[in-house]
Order: sequence, then structure tokens, then C-alpha cells
Amino acid sequence: MKKFLAVLLTVTTVISVLSVVVLSSAADNVNSDYYVSGDYTYSVLGTTDANIAGYSGTEENLVIPEKLHSYTVSRIGDYAFMMCENITSVDVSDSVIYIGEGAFIGCSSLNKITIFSTECEIFDSEYTIPEQAVIYAYSDSGAHAYAIKYNREFISLGDFSDPEIPTEEPPVETQVPTDEPTTLPTEASPDQPQPTEEPTDAPTLPQVMLGDADNDGEVSVMDASLIQMFLVGKQEIIGEALLAADADKDGDVSVMDASLIQMFLVGRVEIL
Repeated sequence: MKKFLAVLLTVTTVISVLSVVVLSSAADNVNSDYYVSGDYTYSVLGTTDANIAGYSGTEENLVIPEKLHSYTVSRIGDYAFMMCENITSVDVSDSVIYIGEGAFIGCSSLNKITIFSTECEIFDSEYTIPEQAVIYAYSDSGAHAYAIKYNREFISLGDFSDPEIPTEEPPVETQVPTDEPTTLPTEASPDQPQPTEEPTDAPTLPQVMLGDADNDGEVSVMDASLIQMFLVGKQEIIGEALLAADADKDGDVSVMDASLIQMFLVGRVEIL
């Protein structure tokens, strides 16, 4: 075991210089804090968009929302729904334009995924969407191209270049607007209740110790080793431990996180 850890320490030390450069450039436009909305954990991209980082629910027929708090869900992050074995079908909202690496890996019960955005890009790997899942999407879309490349069963939702004309006409406004107000504003008396501000649905930050991948309450060389084994498929990291393993807070657990932990242990960087 000591010999194995020594090898890992050598590898991660060699790439540490490259790690610092990549980490500083990757976070330029991303708010890397994580927030919780219902069963979803997400990070904020820019000022308007959300990236789903994790899911803790038990829904079988899952519908990915278009909004989390006030943010538009535009991305499903790497390994976001990893090992969610209870999910049998997923509807991916039209707002989602990217599905990350291994987003649904290990979802052994997933047999149907519907992708409504014609511009949605799917990470180029056969493991992003499970092999048994039938892909429903528009013809000639990014999802259609993915299905063709990896020989997946595909059912078309139609040709997005020739959308159907709605059969129902919009309701006609029958009330004629007037320039005169129907009621006059009155000053509120002291006995009348005063308006109060509506409480905001502010996101809450999950409490995790960054770098503590084994969830033992401290950051050590074992955490770096655990991440390395996770990346080669020899160890599982789930739940809040997966968030903690993302030491550089870029929404992805990678060799960069193991390297950052090594540098933290020798006092070269801080993990905030």
C-alpha cells in the first residue's frame, strides 16, 4: 500500500505545475460555489445559467427543470446523475444545451431519454448515455448524431427545421383598455396592514470540506489516492463526498483535484 501511494504522489507532483495554470484559467467566468434546490445541487455559470452537479432524489420518471431558483438550467455537468439506478426515464428540458461526460453513467434502469433541444451537445463518449436507453429527439439534432455514432436506438420527435403550425388560435383580448384608472389609489391608514417584502428563495450552500474525498473529516494523501482510484474505476465516490472531491471547484472530479490536494499537503496552495 505504501508503495502504491508513493507512485501516486510522484505522478501528481509531476503534473502540479500544469495544474496551477489550468485551474486559474478554468475559473475565470464561473461562480464555483454549489447551491441546493430541492433534490438538485448546482453551480452558477456567469450570471444567468445553472450547471447541474448532482441529484439526490428518487424519481423514476425524471423531468429536468428549466429553472433552478432564478437560474436557467443550460448544462448537465459531468457525472451529475451517476449511479441513479432508480431512474427509468428522463426528459431533458429545451433549455439544456450540453450534457457532460458520464452524466448518466451507471443508471442501469434508464431505458428512455428525451432531449428536446435541437442544439444540445452530448459529450463524445459511449458512456455518457447508457447503452440500453432509447434516445428520443428531433431528426438531424445533436442527439440524433450521437445516436447514429454509437448505434443507439433512436425515435424521432419530428424534423425541427419544419415545425408544426399550432392549430389553436391565441385568445382574443376582449377588454378595451382605457386611459382612465378604474379605481383611485388611497393612502393607507395606520390601522391598515402595510405591505411586506416577499421572502426570497435563496439558495443554500451544502457544507462540505473541499478535498476530503473519503469524508473522514480531514484532507490527507488518502484523499488524493481515492480520487486517482475513482478516475480509473476502482473506487466509488458519491453524494457530498463527490462534491468534496472536486477540490478546485470546477464542477468536475479530475486528476487536477488530486494534484491540488498534494500541493495543499506540502503547503504550496490553499483549498478554500
